[in-house]
Amino acid sequence: MKRHTLWLALPLAAAISTGAMAQTQTSQVRDNNFNYDFAQFGLEFQDLDGLDRDALYGRVSVALDEHLFLRGNVSLYDGDGDYDGIGLSGGLGFHTPLQQGLDLVITGDVLHDRIEQGNTKDNETGMRLAGGVRHATAPNVELSGGAFLLRYDGDNEIGLYGEALFKVADRVSLGADIQFSGDYDVLGLFARVSF
Repeated sequence: MKRHTLWLALPLAAAISTGAMAQTQTSQVRDNNFNYDFAQFGLEFQDLDGLDRDALYGRVSVALDEHLFLRGNVSLYDGDGDYDGIGLSGGLGFHTPLQQGLDLVITGDVLHDRIEQGNTKDNETGMRLAGGVRHATAPNVELSGGAFLLRYDGDNEIGLYGEALFKVADRVSLGADIQFSGDYDVLGLFARVSF
């Protein structure tokens, strides 16, 4: 999956950069009207240092004020070699406009996974920090991208992420996302319902 991951990420990163650089003048924008209140349901295909794992997840984001939002996630894992598990995460996000149609977004999450593989059970705790931009590329299209730091039980991963979101109805969007680093590659598909 790693070879294909890079080729999928490059066009997404280029599209985000092109859209962001097309508006060279920084404006005094107070709010870009991006929605940070939503429930999201998706499927991820993960490659964790040679372990192929699928995750079915539900995620929620709730805005606290004009800049802060809460995040929560529940994932069910299924992987190679009688591998099963559940993942929980929760955190806080911050967003602010950089210019018209472009937000800076920073998030921090605490992660906890409970894994069973054969007769072995394991608990892993970590954190994920991410920073990037969210761009209104077209009336019904948003692109996001940036960098992340993932720390699990003393192991660090630094990588890049990207997301494309397509509005298909008033409160419903479909999307795809990608994350990649040295030992952590993820390709995901999801549906998002705004409220």
